[in-house]
Amino acid sequence: MLKKILILILKMKKKIKKIKSTSDEFFNSNKKTFDVIYIDGDHYGSQVYKDCTNALKILKKNGYLICDDYFWNFYTKNEDNPCFAINIFLDPYYSTKQYHRSFATFGFLSHPSSRHLRFLLI
Repeated sequence: MLKKILILILKMKKKIKKIKSTSDEFFNSNKKTFDVIYIDGDHYGSQVYKDCTNALKILKKNGYLICDDYFWNFYTKNEDNPCFAINIFLDPYYSTKQYHRSFATFGFLSHPSSRHLRFLLI
Protein backbone atom coordinates (compact mmCIF):
# COMPACT_ATOMS: atom_id res chain seq x y z
CA MET A 1 0.00 0.00 0.00
CA LEU A 2 2.76 2.46 0.93
CA LYS A 3 4.58 1.63 -2.30
CA LYS A 4 1.41 2.35 -4.31
CA ILE A 5 0.98 5.70 -2.57
CA LEU A 6 4.60 6.68 -3.21
CA ILE A 7 4.32 5.70 -6.89
CA LEU A 8 1.11 7.72 -7.17
CA ILE A 9 2.78 10.73 -5.56
CA LEU A 10 5.69 10.54 -8.00
CA LYS A 11 3.32 10.27 -10.98
CA MET A 12 1.21 13.17 -9.74
CA LYS A 13 4.15 15.33 -8.63
CA LYS A 14 3.17 18.28 -10.82
CA LYS A 15 -0.40 18.21 -9.51
CA ILE A 16 0.53 18.16 -5.82
CA LYS A 17 0.15 21.47 -4.08
CA LYS A 18 1.67 22.10 -0.67
CA ILE A 19 -0.52 24.42 1.37
CA LYS A 20 1.00 26.29 4.30
CA SER A 21 -1.47 27.82 6.74
CA THR A 22 -3.06 26.85 9.99
CA SER A 23 -5.40 23.94 9.53
CA ASP A 24 -8.31 25.93 10.97
CA GLU A 25 -7.72 28.70 8.39
CA PHE A 26 -7.48 26.14 5.60
CA PHE A 27 -10.62 24.19 6.51
CA ASN A 28 -12.63 27.39 7.01
CA SER A 29 -11.77 28.71 3.56
CA ASN A 30 -11.41 25.53 1.48
CA LYS A 31 -14.06 24.64 -1.13
CA LYS A 32 -12.28 21.66 -2.77
CA THR A 33 -12.17 17.92 -2.15
CA PHE A 34 -9.01 15.83 -2.28
CA ASP A 35 -7.88 12.31 -3.17
CA VAL A 36 -5.10 12.37 -0.56
CA ILE A 37 -4.80 14.46 2.57
CA TYR A 38 -1.55 14.43 4.54
CA ILE A 39 -1.89 15.79 8.07
CA ASP A 40 1.27 17.01 9.76
CA GLY A 41 0.31 19.97 11.88
CA ASP A 42 -0.27 20.77 15.51
CA HIS A 43 0.54 17.67 17.58
CA TYR A 44 -1.81 18.48 20.46
CA GLY A 45 -4.48 15.79 20.71
CA SER A 46 -7.59 17.95 20.49
CA GLN A 47 -6.30 19.73 17.38
CA VAL A 48 -5.24 16.44 15.77
CA TYR A 49 -8.77 15.11 16.26
CA LYS A 50 -10.24 18.30 14.82
CA ASP A 51 -7.92 18.11 11.79
CA CYS A 52 -8.86 14.48 11.11
CA THR A 53 -12.57 15.24 11.40
CA ASN A 54 -12.31 18.24 9.09
CA ALA A 55 -10.13 16.33 6.62
CA LEU A 56 -12.66 13.52 6.38
CA LYS A 57 -15.33 16.02 5.29
CA ILE A 58 -13.29 16.96 2.20
CA LEU A 59 -11.73 13.59 1.41
CA LYS A 60 -12.99 12.09 -1.84
CA LYS A 61 -14.56 8.63 -1.83
CA ASN A 62 -11.79 6.01 -1.67
CA GLY A 63 -9.30 8.75 -0.81
CA TYR A 64 -6.38 8.39 1.56
CA LEU A 65 -5.98 10.14 4.89
CA ILE A 66 -2.35 10.15 6.01
CA CYS A 67 -1.51 11.14 9.59
CA ASP A 68 2.10 11.91 10.37
CA ASP A 69 3.75 11.47 13.77
CA TYR A 70 1.25 8.91 15.04
CA PHE A 71 3.84 7.54 17.47
CA TRP A 72 4.99 11.01 18.56
CA ASN A 73 4.92 11.08 22.36
CA PHE A 74 5.79 14.40 23.92
CA TYR A 75 2.98 15.27 26.30
CA THR A 76 2.74 13.73 29.77
CA LYS A 77 -0.98 13.02 29.49
CA ASN A 78 -1.68 10.32 26.89
CA GLU A 79 -4.83 12.05 25.63
CA ASP A 80 -2.77 15.09 24.63
CA ASN A 81 -0.63 13.06 22.18
CA PRO A 82 -1.55 12.45 18.52
CA CYS A 83 -2.03 8.66 18.76
CA PHE A 84 -4.78 9.01 21.37
CA ALA A 85 -6.73 11.52 19.26
CA ILE A 86 -6.26 9.51 16.06
CA ASN A 87 -7.44 6.33 17.80
CA ILE A 88 -10.58 8.14 19.03
CA PHE A 89 -11.18 9.45 15.51
CA LEU A 90 -10.72 6.00 13.92
CA ASP A 91 -12.71 4.11 16.56
CA PRO A 92 -16.07 4.15 14.69
CA TYR A 93 -14.36 2.73 11.59
CA TYR A 94 -12.82 -0.37 13.16
CA SER A 95 -14.68 -3.23 11.54
CA THR A 96 -12.36 -4.57 8.87
CA LYS A 97 -8.71 -5.36 8.14
CA GLN A 98 -5.71 -3.61 9.56
CA TYR A 99 -2.14 -4.16 8.50
CA HIS A 100 0.75 -3.47 10.84
CA ARG A 101 4.36 -2.76 10.01
CA SER A 102 7.14 -1.73 12.34
CA PHE A 103 7.27 1.80 10.94
CA ALA A 104 3.64 2.43 10.01
CA THR A 105 0.09 1.22 10.32
CA PHE A 106 -1.99 0.71 7.19
CA GLY A 107 -5.63 -0.03 7.02
CA PHE A 108 -8.94 0.02 5.29
CA LEU A 109 -11.77 0.67 7.70
CA SER A 110 -15.54 0.73 7.35
CA HIS A 111 -17.82 3.06 9.25
CA PRO A 112 -21.27 1.83 10.31
CA SER A 113 -22.69 4.44 7.92
CA SER A 114 -21.00 2.49 5.08
CA ARG A 115 -18.36 5.17 4.60
CA HIS A 116 -14.94 3.63 3.98
CA LEU A 117 -11.69 5.19 5.10
CA ARG A 118 -8.22 4.33 3.89
CA PHE A 119 -5.52 5.52 6.22
CA LEU A 120 -1.80 5.51 6.74
CA LEU A 121 -0.33 6.40 10.12
CA ILE A 122 3.37 7.20 10.08
